[in-house]
Amino acid sequence: MARWVLLISILNLIAIFLLYLNSFIQNNNHYAISIDTYFMSSSIIIFLFSLFCCKRNIILLSMLALVMSVVMNVYNIGVSYEIWIEREQPELATK
Repeated sequence: MARWVLLISILNLIAIFLLYLNSFIQNNNHYAISIDTYFMSSSIIIFLFSLFCCKRNIILLSMLALVMSVVMNVYNIGVSYEIWIEREQPELATK
């Protein structure tokens, strides 16, 4: 079971990194927040499975994926809010 959890943790981390890179390059997508929520929930589930394995490297890898997914969600919410401010209240826009 530890091998499968390690493999899934690595794939989850790669997917989070690629999606974060895509969001950063395109300066956010309108569907990115729902995808971020999916990655946060999957990272939590993988973290719980890694706790059952009791292997330190798997736990650290799944914690890294969880932290990256939370940071990605906060980043995309911030960019979405900035775009909304520019569209709805242009006098408050910083650009």
